[in-house]
Amino acid sequence: MELVEVAVDAKSPIKAKTKINWQMHLEVKVKFPKFIYKLPLSLIQTTGDRILAQIIRQISPRLTQRVQKDFHSRFHLPMPDAKSRKLYKINPKRVDH
Repeated sequence: MELVEVAVDAKSPIKAKTKINWQMHLEVKVKFPKFIYKLPLSLIQTTGDRILAQIIRQISPRLTQRVQKDFHSRFHLPMPDAKSRKLYKINPKRVDH
C-alpha cells in the first residue's frame, strides 16, 4: 500500500487529500470440464480472462472499502461519505498473463 498526497484546489474547503494506491495479488484456479479442452486454447484463455475480470469487478469495491476503513480507523480519521469515495477500475487488457 502506498499513500500519496494529492494537490487540492485552493478554492476547495478540503485542506488535504490522500490517495491510496494498493495492489492485489490474486490467484484463481478454474477447473473446466474435459470437453472444454477440445475448444481452441485462445477461446479458453479469453473465457478465463473474462471470468477473472468479473471476479475482480465483484471483489475490488469491497476490498477497497475495507482498506479505506482500516486506513481511516488506524489514523483516527472520519470515513468520507460514499459519494466522495472513488474506485478507479483497471483496464482488463492490462492484466499480466
